[in-house]
Amino acid sequence: MGNNKNGKSKILLIFDEFIDAGIGVAKAMLIMFFIDTIIITAGLLLLNLRWWALPIAIGISLIDILPLLGSGIVFIPWIIFSVYNENSQFALGLGIIFILLIVLRMVLQPLITGKKIGLSPLISVAAAVAGIMFFGGIGLIAGPLIAAVGMTAYRIYHSKENN
Repeated sequence: MGNNKNGKSKILLIFDEFIDAGIGVAKAMLIMFFIDTIIITAGLLLLNLRWWALPIAIGISLIDILPLLGSGIVFIPWIIFSVYNENSQFALGLGIIFILLIVLRMVLQPLITGKKIGLSPLISVAAAVAGIMFFGGIGLIAGPLIAAVGMTAYRIYHSKENN
């Protein structure tokens, strides 16, 4: 197994890149947390929840970090409860917030994650879609992470200075 000019083996270089990609994914998740919190807070303020808007938004955004749960675990029952209690305008507002979150997450998550881990936007979106197809909700994060590590491994094993 070859060494690079710093004396690190190719496997260690790939491992270092994996750690860097993991940190990039964590940073992207933090950015998405703040985006979600802002959107939910603004929406709940428009629905007149006043001082409850921010704590609820933070709670939902924390849940939304978990790919297998997501904000739907809060919004869907809340919407159903609002309809059941004949508060259709509130339910509609919650539905709009929820749909906006889903759309923004599907668009922004791969782009932000790709930027943080060094993938082009096109590859990042393709990796996220493939990740969702193969791994479900967690694939939104796992797909770009796997792509970043795979591209790094390819670069390391095929670069002229490491051969």
